[in-house]
Amino acid sequence: MYGSRREWHKPTVAIRQGGASLLHHIIINSVHPDTGKKYHSNRKNLYEIRHQSNLISAKNNLTIPYLPEDQRIYGEHARYSDPSPVRHTQGEQALVADNKNSWRMEIREAIVTERKNSTDYEDFKKNLEQKHGITTNDGGKHIVFTLLSRADERDKGKARGNKLGEDFTKEGILNVIESNQAEIARSGKVNRAINNVIGNLDQVAKRNVAISGTIDSVGGRLNGAIDIISGAALSIGNAKSEHQRRIQEDAERAAAEQREAAKKLAEQQRLIAEANQRAREPKPDIPKRTQKAHGRVEKEQGERDFAPER
Repeated sequence: MYGSRREWHKPTVAIRQGGASLLHHIIINSVHPDTGKKYHSNRKNLYEIRHQSNLISAKNNLTIPYLPEDQRIYGEHARYSDPSPVRHTQGEQALVADNKNSWRMEIREAIVTERKNSTDYEDFKKNLEQKHGITTNDGGKHIVFTLLSRADERDKGKARGNKLGEDFTKEGILNVIESNQAEIARSGKVNRAINNVIGNLDQVAKRNVAISGTIDSVGGRLNGAIDIISGAALSIGNAKSEHQRRIQEDAERAAAEQREAAKKLAEQQRLIAEANQRAREPKPDIPKRTQKAHGRVEKEQGERDFAPER
């Protein structure tokens, strides 16, 4: 521990190990050791203390708490922490420790809900006010949310977005809304594709119904023709029956010949595949005379394989 001492209230700077990080604290005696007067601070003093703390961090290569780009004045080699998605005041930290929610947490939860469900920024502000009683003022440097139910309280229910956390600034909210719009656009494309497929299926179904009707109509006419032919066959007698029997036999014979030709074609294809497989197989290293004799045998074998049957 080391530090510099002033005449008033004896401030001390302490650096300690905090887990894997080094942390430093500025400690100020709240009561003057000689006069007994209490230390009174103000915003200007707090900013000066924070500035001195950041100087110590920069000098000792420690990480400085997050600052916007226009406030980073501690040298080009100074390190800064990332912005905190959620920031709690000291009062909120005590409530969080007791598992309690604050009115600022109520604002955060409403923002999270509506930025996810809103289609654009104006829709987000309207939903926030109508559904949660929270107004939005983004005319200044920082966006400000006001919980109307706390209008009579000392804090007026006002909370700046950057004080709620980086995710609750106007930029953070717009990033989420833009991401929602991109997701909606992707979903729209998927839905249109699905609707196109459904439309095509409907058209196919209608064509199938029309084809089915045509088939039924043709079937009806065929059945009528068959009845006429049957009546004629009965009147002609045995001569017609014999003629039909021969026609049937010819048809069966033609079908049998087609099946036999198909079998022969399949067999030829199998022989060709086997010959190609043998051609791709590596040949053993044999003397040249033996190779010539082996080649003649393969040639004769191939000629026999592809010779037409007699």
